[in-house]
Amino acid sequence: MNFLSCFHCSLGYPRLPAPRLPEPDTKESFRLDRHNLSKAMDSFPIRELPSPLPGADFPTAWVHPLEALVELASNEPGCPAIRTHESVPPQYINYGEVWRRAYSIANGLKSLRGWAQDSGVVALHVEPEEYWVYSTYAVWILGKKTINFGLNWPPAVRSAIVKRHGIKFLLYRHARPEPIAGVELVAADSFPSCVVPAPSLGVCSPLQDSLGYLSTSGSTGIPKTFLYSKPSDCFCYFADMYRSQTVVQSPSFSATTVLMTIASNCRNCLWFPKPTRHILDQVQETVQLLDSGVQKFFAPTSYIKLLLAYAEKADKKRLWTSVLSVMISSEMIQPSLVARVRAMFPNATLSLIYASSESTIIGAAGSCIIHPFDPLPEKITYVLNSPTVHCALLDDQGDRIDPAVGRRGVLCLVMDPTDPIAQKYPFDKVDAGAPFAAFGFFEDRSPRLCTMDEVELVADNEFTVVGRFGHRVKINGVYVHLDTLQSTVLEKLGSVITDCAFVLSTSMKIVFIYVASQSSGSKAKLKPREALDMVENLFVLENVGTVPLHNCISMEELPYIECGKRNLCRLKEIADSAEEFGMMVYYPPIPALDKPVNRAALKIAEMGAEILGNSYYATSNYFFSGIGFDSLTIVQMALKLRDEFGVKIPPHILVSNGATPLSIARLILDTIDSKPFNGCKFNLTKEVDRLNNPVFSSVGLPPFEFPHEPRSVLLTGADSLLGIFLLFELAWKLPQSRFVCLVATKPERNGTALSTLRRIAFERMIDSRDQLRPRFQIWDRVEAHYADLAAIAWGLPQSVWADLAEDVDMIIHNAETVHWVHSYEILMAVNVGSTMAALQLASTHHLKVIHYISTTGVLPLLAQGRNGVFYEERIYHEWRISGGYNQTKWVSEQLLDQARQRGIPSSIIRLGIVLGDSRWGACDPDCFIWHYIEGCISVEATPSHLSMVDLNMDCVDHVAQMVATICTSPESVEKFVFHAVSAESQISEQRLFETIAGFGWNLLFETRHQFRESLYNLSTRQFDALDPLMDLVRLTAFNVDNKNALAMFNQPAPAPSSILQACLQYLVQAKQLPAPTNTPQSKEIVYPPTPIYD
Repeated sequence: MNFLSCFHCSLGYPRLPAPRLPEPDTKESFRLDRHNLSKAMDSFPIRELPSPLPGADFPTAWVHPLEALVELASNEPGCPAIRTHESVPPQYINYGEVWRRAYSIANGLKSLRGWAQDSGVVALHVEPEEYWVYSTYAVWILGKKTINFGLNWPPAVRSAIVKRHGIKFLLYRHARPEPIAGVELVAADSFPSCVVPAPSLGVCSPLQDSLGYLSTSGSTGIPKTFLYSKPSDCFCYFADMYRSQTVVQSPSFSATTVLMTIASNCRNCLWFPKPTRHILDQVQETVQLLDSGVQKFFAPTSYIKLLLAYAEKADKKRLWTSVLSVMISSEMIQPSLVARVRAMFPNATLSLIYASSESTIIGAAGSCIIHPFDPLPEKITYVLNSPTVHCALLDDQGDRIDPAVGRRGVLCLVMDPTDPIAQKYPFDKVDAGAPFAAFGFFEDRSPRLCTMDEVELVADNEFTVVGRFGHRVKINGVYVHLDTLQSTVLEKLGSVITDCAFVLSTSMKIVFIYVASQSSGSKAKLKPREALDMVENLFVLENVGTVPLHNCISMEELPYIECGKRNLCRLKEIADSAEEFGMMVYYPPIPALDKPVNRAALKIAEMGAEILGNSYYATSNYFFSGIGFDSLTIVQMALKLRDEFGVKIPPHILVSNGATPLSIARLILDTIDSKPFNGCKFNLTKEVDRLNNPVFSSVGLPPFEFPHEPRSVLLTGADSLLGIFLLFELAWKLPQSRFVCLVATKPERNGTALSTLRRIAFERMIDSRDQLRPRFQIWDRVEAHYADLAAIAWGLPQSVWADLAEDVDMIIHNAETVHWVHSYEILMAVNVGSTMAALQLASTHHLKVIHYISTTGVLPLLAQGRNGVFYEERIYHEWRISGGYNQTKWVSEQLLDQARQRGIPSSIIRLGIVLGDSRWGACDPDCFIWHYIEGCISVEATPSHLSMVDLNMDCVDHVAQMVATICTSPESVEKFVFHAVSAESQISEQRLFETIAGFGWNLLFETRHQFRESLYNLSTRQFDALDPLMDLVRLTAFNVDNKNALAMFNQPAPAPSSILQACLQYLVQAKQLPAPTNTPQSKEIVYPPTPIYD
């Protein structure tokens, strides 16, 4: 008998039938079931689902998941594989698309440096979402194994697992982990699409016997890891065909991994919720999946309790009648919980499973199957029907118990010595002095797996679980099991206590930890003294005996690990700290709301509690100065906040009066929040798909060679401050080239575009007024045209466009409309439309290289690294960008990236804040930074007190030199993305306003909160003008990586403070800023006169 048959027998299913000829009535019944399923999926354009083998509710032959995917993608590509609730409305992805995306990721992975020398194990640090599936298949396509990292694993655990398996690469998507020594962190969604071959095992590496490693939950320490094999060696709990299945637990949870590996064999569709990090948010998302009509649901016991409590509180009459199967596993199950599940899922078959990560790999599981109309059992009795595995018991010393003598002890699963699986796993690699080690042998050399659960045998392979070994306490000569006490309390006092735990502390004292009911019918929550009295009275009535409860602690919720199981380590820490609770100041809990500030506050509270080693505070809104932080631990806290959020919070702010996790969370979000500039009303990724034109490609054009001496260079936006400086720098570097400049400034009466450009050049680049210097004698090589950037082909005459297509070899797209409040819809025509025109020109007649001048504002705050750094080599696909201007630049970057993949050579150069000329201070007075400074001067106040904002501010002449160097180098096309930001250009907001105050203006330094209150009290007009600018300044504070730019141009930049001095002087003399109230530090500058020109 194969393993699959054993597994189905253990779950109460009949053995696998042999294939048989179809019967008409059976075939029709299958079509009817699948027709109903297709109706639920009518929002996804797929072909009708194929019928499974008539007469079989599960596959008759199990194959490698990748082999099953290849077969499905070839023969049933429209079969739905994934439904993701990450977007609204939910989206379906079919198996054909899964193959395409997985192969694209695999193609990108194998191009990584060092991939060929990898150990063969690739880590995944992902939530239960679609890219987990793509990444897993991608790793299998390349013939390697996977291991799913827990998102809450601390750095020490991750490092230990990396060292254990020699891991060199880690894939992530939403949750980027902290850097790990020797491991390259790779964003799974960063790989471009590629030419994907037809599904075939021939384009894949040879299939491996082992798929990867399963890990234990880590709830009691560093997780153990075990090899697992293809589905025939796994638990195929839900093996019926063409069903929808929830996946809500972390992929690091073994059962979640098994669900994914069997999905392609069963043609199942995996339903993923919107990724969230807090357990209550996960429960809320799960409720939405169940309300949407999913058919199969799996979760551990603790998660089921949370789900039922949430659902009952929201709607006491809620029923999930569409769910046909509910599986509960991983922890002790009480009959009272089974009754609650039956009431909520009246049509579901309940599969109560006794299993663990270790038992999964040897193909052993106990089951208790309860069909919808079966009576509920008084006790949960598990049946182990695998013919190659049987039960044995150990006593307290680890010796085997003779079944004729005793029927109660620690459960061991014993295998036949001839079983091939026994040869795969480390049964013999165990210390002889460790009788309760997971793997080992009995004296007769029978391999055995110790479960560490105390059970009572009902029959040879039937048992009931008493509790966890070690949770039994001897009181007055009588053994009492703590898990039994917990079941009794929840069964009898469930109306006032929703969850509880009896925990044995390190000093062998029993601590009762409970969660009081929050139902609207109760006047007040149960207090610890009341709860203690109720529990003690209950034990007397139940004849439990005298149980000495040393302490009683109330919590808002018990701590959980990411897979929904209880965090046993944290419970033990709370029990060990029970003596301190009587002397503690009560701090209110942080509301577990699905809001950014609440989620951030909960994370901050958890980090603080971890540093102090007191888990009780992990969800409390405590004062940092009141719970024991000292000079060392508060610095540790500041460093953790920097690593987690990318924001530097000085230690003295943390211990200041009134600083709590909620207030610090507000401060952090105040630094990175984008609320004043609302995001786009639609998904910008879909906007890119709509605008992306496959015609913009290299197809049919001669091969591209980088133009070292281009015949003509097209410069758009030449009449901007940067455009003027860039024109002179390019003309100096390319003495043989001609320049075609597009200007948006309309010519004066009887004027030309060229005369307008020269006038603007003399105004903004004061050095160019010296026409005797060869560097500025360029105008005989310059041609200028007025351009309407929002029009097709920039509104140029057809003859001019044709000449540009034939003569231009390089395009520098610097044109844009800058407005910091307008929406994407308003700015799109100019900023995105002009980019599409540049792409059209670049792919007409012959290939032309495009250098696109972008902004660091396209960097999404949600995608920054754990250390707050935005990396230069990446195109960020996270589209939730603040502000319409930044959104148009993001869309343009995506369009360039797509065109580059189709062969159009290009580069993207991102700039920070560009100030004026370092010598004369000539600048653009319409830049938002000057409006911000002018507003602060007018109200004689600044929001820079305790500000943590650092700005990247560079002079225009230095930026132009850097951009020109990049544009004229062939490496620009190869490296693609550049951050033209100098290391010397960073200046704090505090230092910025100190420089301005030193120039002669009176400024009061306030916090942002004080400044906002002052504005509101002054006038609505001033508030409306300055408040969004204050937030915009925060949004431009980026810590960027610039190694590509520095490798090509490493000349040091002038200090921002000296540039500021020159710019302030220029703006004062130009009457753009009011004269300083005090004596200015610098004398008035005499600028050279403007020359006469035609």
